[in-house]
Amino acid sequence: MNRRVNRKYSATFLIENNRVIAEDNAGNIIEEGKAGVDDARVLQSAIDYIHPGGEVKMLRGKYIFAEPVVVYNTTLINGEGRGTIITPPSGDYAFKVITTEKSPLRSEINGLDVDNSLYGVVFRDFAIDGERKGKGIYMKKLIDSFFEGLWIVNTDGVGLNIDEYVWECNFENIHLIGNGNADMKEATIIIGGGDNNNLRFERTEVIFPNYRGVEIGAGNRPYPPRLIFFSHSMFHGLLPIKKAPPYELIYVNNVDSKRGAVISDSRITHTGERSALIKVMRGSVTISNCIIGGGTGMYAIRGEKGAMLRIVGNTFHDGPNYNEYSLYATGSEVIFQANILDGKETKICLAPASNSIIVNNRFILDTEECSIWIGDD
Repeated sequence: MNRRVNRKYSATFLIENNRVIAEDNAGNIIEEGKAGVDDARVLQSAIDYIHPGGEVKMLRGKYIFAEPVVVYNTTLINGEGRGTIITPPSGDYAFKVITTEKSPLRSEINGLDVDNSLYGVVFRDFAIDGERKGKGIYMKKLIDSFFEGLWIVNTDGVGLNIDEYVWECNFENIHLIGNGNADMKEATIIIGGGDNNNLRFERTEVIFPNYRGVEIGAGNRPYPPRLIFFSHSMFHGLLPIKKAPPYELIYVNNVDSKRGAVISDSRITHTGERSALIKVMRGSVTISNCIIGGGTGMYAIRGEKGAMLRIVGNTFHDGPNYNEYSLYATGSEVIFQANILDGKETKICLAPASNSIIVNNRFILDTEECSIWIGDD
């Protein structure tokens, strides 16, 4: 049986004989140029060619971008695993996923005028190596999209920047190693304000960040993020231990007061010597069934006034210089239930906290001090 191939909506991107080439499914050249010079321009031509959407297959090789590649249509960009490597432009992103006047919108599916975001973008199975110069992926005004099997390493700044109006997107098997920039105050993952909603991170690794690992609710925008989920993930501060930057590993500046953030079934370890692994300024955060501690850091979880913390079923343990407090809450609302605190200095301090419930926890502390401190005493 003959199969009709729609050549218009499929393209291949490759390096051959020092040329970078985009070709259609029949092998006809869409665009070509000099490898290491024209890579971004040629890939952009492939994305434009398959508009309003289709697949671009990036073959194994190292591609050097002189400018960001803009994805504005329902494109599947599919690599060949860790062997497909993108080097972003200095000081800029490898990819910008944004809505433009040309973009297909989800309103075309459901007829809702308010649903005017780009949808159906898929990134799968490739690497971005910033080489300490460039950044990872930026996205804004995006819905119903999927990012899987990505390696984002050694960026000079943010690895994954989720700006305004990114909704209902999935991030799975994302490996972020050696990202962030303390001087520029750019975290490895930034989830901004501006009504980001229902973002699901599964099996995400944030390893050796050069600044904060994750920052949620950055800026002072009117609609804080909500329904932000991290599960089966790993968060690990910079090594060697003494070089960990003096910042939180996970920093929640602001999330929704009822439908905030959930971190579950994850490993969270090592931060700046006098910093917190998780610090929550405002909004509702649930931390459940995690293994928390090790390395250095003064606080496992720190909540400020305006934070509503639900901390259930976790195991807290100490390390070489960790930790003085499993929980330090200042004016926060706290439910601390069914946790295990095992180590030398893993006590709780409410200084003070309102409407706090501490129940059914197990304290296995190697200390003569009190396990729970209330007020400044």
